[in-house]
Amino acid sequence: MIDNYKRLPRIRFLLGFTILLALGALALNKAYQKHFNNIPLTSAEQLELGVSLLEFPRNMMPIELLPVQKWASFYVQPSSCNTLCVRTLQQLEQIKLDADSLETGKGLDIQIISKESIGYSDYWSLVRSTGYANHFDRILMVNPEGQFAGSIIAPYDLAHWQRIDKRLN
Repeated sequence: MIDNYKRLPRIRFLLGFTILLALGALALNKAYQKHFNNIPLTSAEQLELGVSLLEFPRNMMPIELLPVQKWASFYVQPSSCNTLCVRTLQQLEQIKLDADSLETGKGLDIQIISKESIGYSDYWSLVRSTGYANHFDRILMVNPEGQFAGSIIAPYDLAHWQRIDKRLN
């Protein structure tokens, strides 16, 4: 007959120790993320600049035409474009026209991702995922590491774009 009563305390100890290690690792990870958070702007500066940055940027698939190692932006166009989408696209076209007519830099680079774009479903699921509802149907921002870092608050115009580019880049 096997003496199970001798093994049971060891199993409990190992299980408790494993749970304690997992909780310790989780706490260290959260503390590390909070301590090394690299948001370049305070909440007041974000509001003044017209952006909303995430506390912890999220990894995402790279966007082909956006510059690397620089803040940039992208807009995921819904498959059926409603009035808000149409208005946003008109504002982005106006920014491009204003920049061309004034022969000044457009400011922050932007890429429009339509349903024909490669990886559209990945970007769409990123925008629609839980916890990012306040960024939905906005121009989204990509940090220099290529991560989804927040969004730009409407209305969009050339001066707004140039201020954001100058402040972040």
